[in-house]
Parts: sequence; structure tokens; C-alpha cells
Amino acid sequence: MGCTSSVSDLHNIKYRIMGNLERAFPGLIFRLDWFFLMDTGKGFVDNFLSDPIFTYRKIVEYFNGDEESAKYTVYVIMREVFSHRYDLMDKAYKCIIENDYKCIDDILKLIMNKK
Repeated sequence: MGCTSSVSDLHNIKYRIMGNLERAFPGLIFRLDWFFLMDTGKGFVDNFLSDPIFTYRKIVEYFNGDEESAKYTVYVIMREVFSHRYDLMDKAYKCIIENDYKCIDDILKLIMNKK
């Protein structure tokens, strides 16, 4: 699961995601980071970029089963990840929500390798 990209591309994506989440939900990125670090040993954004479906399920857990809050959080993240490929954003969002690993992996490979 996950995709390959240059270190600087991933670094830029991570900081854009963090900034976007901080603007949308002040303080949430720090709480999510702590939640994911305690559970997986990796930060929230690193988890999302390596396995967005697992991360979505963990966000639902973080929000005590509130799928609408989890879906909106994923949407905010995806606005940054897909900032140059909005045409794929809806499909990727659907892949994540429907637990379709092959679909999301193919899309992430496409956008990370071909901007």
C-alpha cells in the first residue's frame, strides 16, 4: 500500500495537509497526530499517505463512530493531496470510503508519480 514519490514532494504534501487541517479545524492535527502516534508509532499524515483506508477507519474511531466527521476530515485532506488532480478526487474519496485498496493505490500512484 502507498506510493513512491520524491522526498521533497511528500514533504510538501504533508505540510500542505497539516496546514489545511489546522485552518479547517484548529488544534485537530495535533490531537490526531498524538492519537496515531500512540496507536501506530507513525504520525497522522504519514499514516494517511501510506494507507488512507486504514487511516479513515482510525479517524472514525477517533470521532467515536461519527462517520460524517471522519468523512469531512478526509475530504479536507484530499483537497491538498489532489490539488492538481481534482478530476480524480471524487473517485479516490469513494475508494477510501468503500475500502477499495486496489482503487486507491492505483490513484495515489498516478497522482504521486505524474503531476
